[in-house]
Amino acid sequence: MAEVESNPLLKDFYFPPFDSIEAKHVHPGVRALLKKLECDLEELERTVEPTWPKLVEPLERIVDRLAVVWGAVSHLKAVKDNADLRSAIEEVQPEKVAFELKLGQSKPIYNAFKAIRESPNWEALSDARKRIVEAQIKEAVLNGVALEDDKREEFNKIEQELAKLSQKFGENVLDSTKKFEKLITDKKDIEGLPDTALGLAAQTAVSKGHENATAENGPWVITLDAPSFMAVMQHCKNRTLREEVYRAYISRASSGDLDNTAIIDQILKLRLEKAKLLGYNNYAEVSMATKMATVEKAEELLEKLRSASWNPAVQDMEDLKLFAKNQGAPEADDLNHWDTSFWSERLRESKYEINEEELRPYFSLPKVMDGLFSLANKLFGINVEAADGLAPVWINDVRFYRVNDSSGSPIAYFYFDPYSRPSEKRGGAWMDEVVGRSRVLSQDGSSPRLPVAHMVCNQMPPVGDKPSLMTFREVETVFHEFGHALQHMLTKQDEGLVAGIRNVEWDAVELPSQFMENWCYHRDTLMGIGKHYETGESIPDDIYEKLLAARTFRAGSLSLRQLRFATLDLELHTKYVPGGSESIYDVDRRVCERTQILPPLPDDKFLCGFSHIFAGGYAAGYYSYKWAEVLSADAFSAFEDAGLNNDKAVKETGHRFRETVLALGGGKAPLEVQKICKVDPNLHDMEMGFISPASIRSFSKFCPGLLDEGVQLYLAFNKQGSVIPLCITLVIKNNCDVPRDEHNVVDRDMQLEDGYHNFEVEENNHSDDDRNLNDIWDKLEVIRESPSNDYNGDAFTTPPRLDFNQGTGEENQFTNKHLLSSIGSTSRVVPIDIDLNVDQVFDTKKELQEAHAVAVAKKRGFSIYPMCSPYYYVDYWRKAYAETIFPVPNENEWEIPDNIKEMIVLPPIVDNEVDIVEQHEYRQRESFAQDKNAIGANNRSTTD
Repeated sequence: MAEVESNPLLKDFYFPPFDSIEAKHVHPGVRALLKKLECDLEELERTVEPTWPKLVEPLERIVDRLAVVWGAVSHLKAVKDNADLRSAIEEVQPEKVAFELKLGQSKPIYNAFKAIRESPNWEALSDARKRIVEAQIKEAVLNGVALEDDKREEFNKIEQELAKLSQKFGENVLDSTKKFEKLITDKKDIEGLPDTALGLAAQTAVSKGHENATAENGPWVITLDAPSFMAVMQHCKNRTLREEVYRAYISRASSGDLDNTAIIDQILKLRLEKAKLLGYNNYAEVSMATKMATVEKAEELLEKLRSASWNPAVQDMEDLKLFAKNQGAPEADDLNHWDTSFWSERLRESKYEINEEELRPYFSLPKVMDGLFSLANKLFGINVEAADGLAPVWINDVRFYRVNDSSGSPIAYFYFDPYSRPSEKRGGAWMDEVVGRSRVLSQDGSSPRLPVAHMVCNQMPPVGDKPSLMTFREVETVFHEFGHALQHMLTKQDEGLVAGIRNVEWDAVELPSQFMENWCYHRDTLMGIGKHYETGESIPDDIYEKLLAARTFRAGSLSLRQLRFATLDLELHTKYVPGGSESIYDVDRRVCERTQILPPLPDDKFLCGFSHIFAGGYAAGYYSYKWAEVLSADAFSAFEDAGLNNDKAVKETGHRFRETVLALGGGKAPLEVQKICKVDPNLHDMEMGFISPASIRSFSKFCPGLLDEGVQLYLAFNKQGSVIPLCITLVIKNNCDVPRDEHNVVDRDMQLEDGYHNFEVEENNHSDDDRNLNDIWDKLEVIRESPSNDYNGDAFTTPPRLDFNQGTGEENQFTNKHLLSSIGSTSRVVPIDIDLNVDQVFDTKKELQEAHAVAVAKKRGFSIYPMCSPYYYVDYWRKAYAETIFPVPNENEWEIPDNIKEMIVLPPIVDNEVDIVEQHEYRQRESFAQDKNAIGANNRSTTD
């Protein structure tokens, strides 16, 4: 009894006693806790009523207490693993799973939630409370509450076995990773390794018993831990060593006692059986039941991205071969997997004159964290300060921080465990909650309990007397994880079951993390974190420009790598039949035929180390990284359009982001959150100035048939960032079959239909409209530089100044580049695709003719001219459709029509009318075309 009373797991704590929890505490502590929670559950079922105090509040106390205690134990296993802790968890885990199933399958609780949903007071509930009720009902069904007794028993056995298998899978990966050690005694064998990698290898050798190891003289130990593995693959000139290390990495946990092959098959078999019991066709459908996407939409997204990435990836490989050949590499014509990273680094160094290892001194961890916290203060008005000693930690390297609001009051706390420890810490980087914000679990009975998070990375530790010097990718990882932590810590949601990251759809949870990564490329932010650890000198301007230019280096190849993982995940959880004619490795090879330029090696057993889907939460959900890129790109565009160098606008936009995406947590659907974040309901237009395909589709409703699928629409925005079109230009794509000779009629007389100003396009014929339009362009002010975009398609337009005395033919052809140079200095130009059918409007081909339409709108004190002026192939605007958008003019000026205002205020998000695939495809095209917004910004397989 005394042993139980002194058990740290059973203490009433806010910060877990990580320094005193040992393996011996796990079994008695968790068992005692479960016994108490069993009594609490029985009491809840006996007294439950469909009210918040009698249902949700006691339920939250039960759920939270188990989550906090088990979370502390699981966290220690992830960061300080040992045999005793494993054994203790394995012993008590079945009892913990059994309780969770009993709780999840409680019919009294389930029926009470259904009664709330069906009550006449349902509409009076807050959005957060509605989300809680709906989520609890859905989770109960997915937990088997509706199954008959025999099927529920079978379901419960499956859940128990899956928990055991997933734990074993992760342990095998960790054990096989740390099992590999390559001792190097001859420095020639590791020629090319940078000093930081040599220092780490020597430091590892010391920890393995080679007490006199030094970076200069060795010996050195190479491991499969990320900092060591990546250094060898990217920099070691010894091709034989690269091959050995690569083969060891792709065969982790695939042989002997650590072989995960049978475990994978059993996991997939049980997941399929579980899906069938619940009435689904496959496990992917079960997974998607709590996500934004459907299986079909996820597959469509991945295929569109794959198709768009393939040719650039092929070109990447050709460029690599040519470069290696020019460098005299004997393997140039037969590059293999252990060559691509090495030669990619050499090509990047040559192309951009940038060496990632040489940048390490500019990215010391202390200065990176200072810069990150400074950015958080600017964006969100918070102050992060060190609070080491306030909470117990599990190892001395761990830092503890307090997050304060602008008044200095604490609003959250977090732990940060940054360094790699391959002997006890699992690979990757992740964020998780320690405790969540909660009104019910208030510490003082009045104010909500404040959230606590932990961030874990696996970067290069300090070597010798130097601080941890980071690669730029490691910097991105820290920003990524901090984005997750911010959503947990800055929540203002007092309902604990939907506070922070709780109840956020899995394919939206990466939004804030990927959003934060974008700031690594913001000049002021990078200059703030990029300071030499010895001299304090900021990173040189030319290096910043090179980093920016290299952002999309090999974007196609990196995108395909992630698409392999995501596609394989869905294939295994939709089409794969355990025990069928195909093995899991056959499926991988089949997927690789469409997603990898280099086919995998015959002994590639990457699946045996795919912890994301077999030991983590990403089963049938790895696509979420790509899906969330849409949301994060849309969110960051708000800051771009506000003006990244406009501190006032950035702070205002950051405040809106904090009050929506970060504050609302799982209490509101992600698309609703995005809508509120992007649009101020008090404005009549969109301050952000970004039009998504959703808004453009709405625009197209007013002029159906305007464009065919071979045409691209360009919009330019005015200096205030409003989305009223300044210029509409049609751009003919390469693949559009256009009879050029027939339609090359720019010098032909063109008239608008009755009711519009008539003018002829002839030399030396300038109407008042032309002069007015020229005046307007002169009045527009510069808001940002136009993106560099050498579009390869045919794009011809009359120049914005409408100087028709340009001659004809080739002399009057203005490419997209000219358009951007003319318009871009005064406005932002964004390309959007619309797929519409010409025949919806035009009855005969005779009605297809060149047109030139000028209209005027009065906006903020000066006139703005929407203009449609293509050179070749234009669908003529019938009067009825033209008048829908631009009413008959009256003395060159009139108020903006209401239907245009409606188009303007539509939020740039995915809605029921426009699927997310279109937005993601647009973002990817922008990346390839403009070297902007790199595809697969999160291309690190070791991130969460």
